[in-house]
Amino acid sequence: MFSDDTYVVVTRTINGSTKKYIELISDRFTDDVKPEDAYFVDCGLSYDSTPANSFSGLDHLEGEDVAVLADGNVFNGLTVASGAVTLPNSITASVVHIGLPYTSTMTTLDSELRGGNSPTIHNQIRNINGATIKLKDTRALWYGPDADNLDEYAFRTDEDPGDPTRPYTGEVDVALNPGSGETAEMTIVNTDPLPINVLSVITELEVGDQ
Repeated sequence: MFSDDTYVVVTRTINGSTKKYIELISDRFTDDVKPEDAYFVDCGLSYDSTPANSFSGLDHLEGEDVAVLADGNVFNGLTVASGAVTLPNSITASVVHIGLPYTSTMTTLDSELRGGNSPTIHNQIRNINGATIKLKDTRALWYGPDADNLDEYAFRTDEDPGDPTRPYTGEVDVALNPGSGETAEMTIVNTDPLPINVLSVITELEVGDQ
C-alpha cells in the first residue's frame, strides 16, 4: 500500500543547544483505535518488542523532559539521561512512544444572545455554567472558563488495574466554575500524549445584570 509522507525540517533547542532535525509527521492513531497505538508526541521514537523497562536511542533528546505512552499508560516528566529513559517502579512495557510533550488548547468564541430589549449581552455579566461536549476516540480532557482554572474529566470506568483507559466516543456533561463574568468562553486543554477529538460543544449560558 502506498501513502503520502510529510517530512519537515524543525529547529529545536535541546539541552540548551540549537538543533535541526528532519522529522516525519506520523499517523497519530490507527483505525482500530488501540490505546497503546496513540502517537501524540513531538520529535519522538517508538518501541514495539518484548517488554522492557529502559529505552535507549534517545540521544537527540538528551537532557529533555519527555512524555511517555507505555502500553497505553502515561508517564510524564521523565528526563533523558545518557540517551535513555527508564520507567518508574520497575514497570515494563512492550509498545512505547517517547518524545517531547505539547499542549493542545481550544477556546470557544464569546457567547452572544439578544438580551431582552438590548441587541447584545456583551454589556451584561455572563458565565457558562456547564456544557455538553461531544467527543470521538478521546482519552484526555481538561476544561474550564479559562486556561488557569481547569478541571480534569475522568474517563476511567471498569478497566482492570494496570490496563489503559479505553478511548471514549460520545457525549460528556461537565459543570464549570464561574469565570470572570466579562466573557462567556470555555477552554479545553490536553497536555498528555493522548488523543482528544472535540466534535461539538453545547454550553449552558447564564446572563446577569449590566
